[in-house]
Amino acid sequence: MPSLFAKALVYVSCLALFIVATAEAVDAFGRPMLYASGPSLDMLQFKRDLTIGIVWMALSVGMASYGFFIRRRPALHASIVVLGFSLLYAGLRSFAYEPIGNFALFLNYRVFTLVLLLAGTAGHIFLWKRFQTDVPRGGNMLTILSLVIVALLFIFLTSETFDGFENHLIDLTGDVFELLSFKRILTLALVWTTYSVAVTWYGLTRKHKLITYAGIGIMALGFVTGLLRSTWYSPLDYFFPILNYRFLTLCLLTIGAVVLLLLWRKFSRDSRLGTNLTSALGLLIVALMFVLFTSETIDYYEHQIVPIEVKLLDAWNSDLNVLANSLRNQQQLTLSGVWLVYSIVLMIVGIWRRRRNIRMVAIGLFGLTILKIFIYDLSFLETLYRIFSFMGLGVILLGVSYLYQRYKSIILEDEQKEAAEVNEATAV
Repeated sequence: MPSLFAKALVYVSCLALFIVATAEAVDAFGRPMLYASGPSLDMLQFKRDLTIGIVWMALSVGMASYGFFIRRRPALHASIVVLGFSLLYAGLRSFAYEPIGNFALFLNYRVFTLVLLLAGTAGHIFLWKRFQTDVPRGGNMLTILSLVIVALLFIFLTSETFDGFENHLIDLTGDVFELLSFKRILTLALVWTTYSVAVTWYGLTRKHKLITYAGIGIMALGFVTGLLRSTWYSPLDYFFPILNYRFLTLCLLTIGAVVLLLLWRKFSRDSRLGTNLTSALGLLIVALMFVLFTSETIDYYEHQIVPIEVKLLDAWNSDLNVLANSLRNQQQLTLSGVWLVYSIVLMIVGIWRRRRNIRMVAIGLFGLTILKIFIYDLSFLETLYRIFSFMGLGVILLGVSYLYQRYKSIILEDEQKEAAEVNEATAV
């Protein structure tokens, strides 16, 4: 009974401290907020919310210290609950800076708050490492706290990047607004991919599976965002072939995928997961290059076609209509040529690197390109050009058929068999 009373007393004391600390934090901003309005009021409300998160974090560290040093398990339980409140409240509140007009990159109250939250979480990690043997499932708590660090850094990078652009966008309109919005999404994809490399490296070298999985998740978010937003350039008036932000972004994303691929090959101990992920990363690199070549080809012509179509909407002109159709046809023919060359390059790489999945993608892309040429591209050619095009395609298909029959065993060879042959050759 005394033990139960002592536990209840600790819980009640922790609750009382929580209520008092929260009330003091709220009241500290109460008076200034009475005389504030507009952006000043928004700023005070934003700081108040973040300050509450800071106070709760400090309180949770104090409760954890008391619980570990005095050996009071209820204080530890209370510290975990208060820590959760702090992270959820301040972490979620940190995503949107208010008012955005007062935002300064890195030099703002949100960064100060996130740094203190990181420091508080690091303090918890220190305590749990020191007293890990005294508490059941202490290792699980350390893993959770490590994931909290990853999440806080993700919030920091995402919110600062997003609001760094938002601060400039509030005063812009038209094409400049559209261009910065386009660059913001691509920059987020780059930031997330770079961060995923660091998280994955840490998880692999420290053998933290959950952190490694977190790195994979962030990587997927970065690559999917970059791929989807890169399919069209916005606005087209600012497009210049190759020398544009999308081209740079996709190249850097490809480098990031290559770095992740090398990390997995070097550090991964999970053979099945490592094999699956390296295959997925290889296909991802193929997809990034495909989107890069396709989007650059399409937008090169769209940059010329769209102004003509705008003029046609204002006033019909047969010459302009013919020019627009001609450019559209050239666009499709060039795109087919790019795909054809890319599929051949993929086949060469797939044979050289002994990657069956890449060879299968090459075959699929080649077949799709040939189908596109027959069904669509040849339909708008004049009769004479169509005859020569059919003859050229026939020669290409005969050559491909010959090469396929001759090297069928290599093209369709299973990767496991290829790996075994490489290992045998290395052993000899």
